[in-house]
Amino acid sequence: MPPSSSNIPKKRSAVTDDERVRLRKRHKEHPSQQSDLIKWWQRETGQGLDQSQISRILSAKYDYLDSLDQKQDKKRLQAYRTSAGDWPDLEAALFEWQQRLQKTDSVITGEVLKEQAAKFWNSLPQYSDKAQPKFSNGWLGGFKKRFKIREFVQHGEAGSADINNPDAIQQMEKVRTLVAEYGPDNTLNMDETGLF
Repeated sequence: MPPSSSNIPKKRSAVTDDERVRLRKRHKEHPSQQSDLIKWWQRETGQGLDQSQISRILSAKYDYLDSLDQKQDKKRLQAYRTSAGDWPDLEAALFEWQQRLQKTDSVITGEVLKEQAAKFWNSLPQYSDKAQPKFSNGWLGGFKKRFKIREFVQHGEAGSADINNPDAIQQMEKVRTLVAEYGPDNTLNMDETGLF
């Protein structure tokens, strides 16, 4: 029996400040359960939100949104929502790729993102008649800001690993290939104390 649409998890979507203002205003004007606010948002926008997103939006963290001068700041909020990069298809593909890689706890550097952007540029037909851009650090910063990608610094042994060394990359690929032969139940991570 196929799963019902209610059992299929809804994809979480990024929420802009403009949308947060709308959700907070709705909650103040029509106080109700957060589950009712989620249903209202689904009817209004067709987008799914989860309980943690709603809780965060209604928290004190976003109190500043309630005091915005609606006329003056409305343009700023809308501009933020529409600030797409010059290559939205490429950036959407790159963001999806980055999210998949991040779930595997892979190390993703700015250089890795720029290299992957160049690969996507060469493989997407809509850019075939255009010269490939340089994918500068300025573009990278804008991309990360548009998609709310934060940088995480690894500490300890992971932070000291030379991940850009060709030998290290080759060794990591060998380990990944080997691990792929085993299921998650048979894949263990052990360090010095793990053996005890």
